[in-house]
Formats: sequence, structure tokens, C-alpha cells
Amino acid sequence: MGRRKKLLSLIGAKNLASLVVERFVQKVPSKLGQMTSNYQAGINDYIMDTNAQRFAEYKLSVWYSSLAKRRGRIAGIYKEIKEDYLNSLYPTVEMVPARERVPVPTR
Repeated sequence: MGRRKKLLSLIGAKNLASLVVERFVQKVPSKLGQMTSNYQAGINDYIMDTNAQRFAEYKLSVWYSSLAKRRGRIAGIYKEIKEDYLNSLYPTVEMVPARERVPVPTR
């Protein structure tokens, strides 16, 4: 993720998005069999390893705790990002918050 952050600041969002999609399309087909095999092996190993499961539970609980402490800030930032994203995709559509939408009658 660090490389992408640096690239984002160097080449911009549009160029980075193009680069990510291009590399995905070029690399994945030739590696798909090996990727699938590795993924299945990892899942099987995880299912059989109770220590890995307990450690995963611990890591998730720490992550969720950290998120919970910052819930309000995260929600505010997420709302700003989503509004910016949707306004960029659909600049002529006025977004109406869910609370203000009028329910459509059903039959």
C-alpha cells in the first residue's frame, strides 16, 4: 500500500487507476492457476490451525476497538469521500439523503 500512496502523489489518481487496471489485466491471467492454488492451500491451513484462528480473533478485536474509538470521525470522513466520489461520477444528479427520500408505495 505504501508504494501506491507514493505513486498517487507522484502521478495522480487517474494515471494510478489506469496503471492498476493495466497491471491486473496483464498479470492475473498467467498467474490465476497458481493464485487459486495458493489461496485454497492458505484457507485449508487456516481451518486446521486453531492458534491462527485465535490470533486472527485477537487482531480483529484490536482493530474493531480502534475503529470504535474513532467511529464519529471515520463516519464524517467517509461521508465526505462518498459525496465527492458520487458528485464526480454523477455531477448532474442531486443526491438526496436517505432520511429525506419519500417512500414509494408498493402494491
